[in-house]
Amino acid sequence: MKPYAISRIITILLFGLLMGFTNYHAQTKFHTVGRDEFLKRQAAYFDRHSADPPPPATEFARGIAMAGFSLGIYELVAFGILKLVGKKERRSRRH
Repeated sequence: MKPYAISRIITILLFGLLMGFTNYHAQTKFHTVGRDEFLKRQAAYFDRHSADPPPPATEFARGIAMAGFSLGIYELVAFGILKLVGKKERRSRRH
């Protein structure tokens, strides 16, 4: 398999593991508090974020910025892994 494809697969797996760990941590945190505390936190979150939504232009700009940032991080990680896999492949060809 080509190093480019290997680096993309490894990057996707790493990001998947990171997201899975983050979701697991959030769920275990939710399960440690009682029902009343959970509902109180959800009500506070709603009051802060959903009761008075920002203007659409702000949300569009935020979405574009997040997409660009996420894609940039993905590409940087994939490039780094590509360099590591490429070095390893060159070493194995020499021997």
